[in-house]
Amino acid sequence: MLSALRHRAAELGDQATSVQARTYREALDQVDDGGLTATKPYAAGGAYINRMSDYCGGCRYRPAERVGEHICSFNGGYWWFLDRNAKYLADNRRMNQPLAGLRRLRNLDDVVEQQKRLRGHAP
Repeated sequence: MLSALRHRAAELGDQATSVQARTYREALDQVDDGGLTATKPYAAGGAYINRMSDYCGGCRYRPAERVGEHICSFNGGYWWFLDRNAKYLADNRRMNQPLAGLRRLRNLDDVVEQQKRLRGHAP
């Protein structure tokens, strides 16, 4: 499904981008929020990417793991990003669920230590 959507978007090119931007602006005009545009940072771990896309099919890494030799690098990066930036994200109510997930991680110290050791490189 995603592949078909990407193909169709490529066919439409700039026309699709223009329509999306115009629709987005028109939608914002309808919101009575005093002009505030509020969203959350769009980052995801491997489990979410695996569930919502077809990118993980042939990958040798395991999207459900956060620590170890076969971890999906998106997992460690995601949780380490949230941990490093939690104080900046805490005031954004759309970040409540991801930050609650961060607080529930039992192996956060191991994830952070592994990411520091990897220095942004995949395992």
